[in-house]
Amino acid sequence: MEMQSSTASREGTSIALFVEDTYGVDFYRVILDRLRDNGLLPSRVKVRVVRLPSRRCNPGLESKIVARLGGRHYDKVVIVVDSDFNPEEAKRSVARHLRKLCGIVKLVVVDPRHEAWL
Repeated sequence: MEMQSSTASREGTSIALFVEDTYGVDFYRVILDRLRDNGLLPSRVKVRVVRLPSRRCNPGLESKIVARLGGRHYDKVVIVVDSDFNPEEAKRSVARHLRKLCGIVKLVVVDPRHEAWL
């Protein structure tokens, strides 16, 4: 495990960041650029920001995410969704459709929603 971490540190880290909101893709790209410009995100961390391929409560969500990953290896997969004022339900509505990916996906719930940040 430590060997993988040190290898990832030398080679860089790749992250697939799925966002629920249409405007979220550009929003997160700008945030990531600012973090990088201010030295808070190392250049070796590569983040691919993509829109979540379907509504969060969708039986096909997992297979659509796998298809969007396109067979590429990512060290981390992060899914960001709005809480819509109910964070626990938002988390459950996504998690129940990610049975195979549950060990590699980190789910982040934005409370109340992305639009509040814009």
